[in-house]
Amino acid sequence: MKGIKNMNRNNVLHLLSSVISEKEIIDCIGELVKIKSYQGVENQETEAAEYICRLFESEGIESGLVPVAEGRCNVIGKIKGNGKGKTLLLTGHMDTVPPYDMPN
Repeated sequence: MKGIKNMNRNNVLHLLSSVISEKEIIDCIGELVKIKSYQGVENQETEAAEYICRLFESEGIESGLVPVAEGRCNVIGKIKGNGKGKTLLLTGHMDTVPPYDMPN
């Protein structure tokens, strides 16, 4: 992807919209935030990690789970290139804040 350093937000959004619809993004995030993944929940992040792993696999992305602590694991996904370019690593986290007294 030549010139990716020069891409602005609108260019990135346009590129993303060519491979995934806004509805698909909203549906995916909606399902993900339904999963209780905060401290005090049994297997705190495991269900969210398994959801992401299944999503990757449904898209043909090689993936797996790596346990890091009780009820917590990392998702590893790999999309192989042609071996001639640079490597890109994306990271994030899955722990969340509990809803406390928030209504539904």
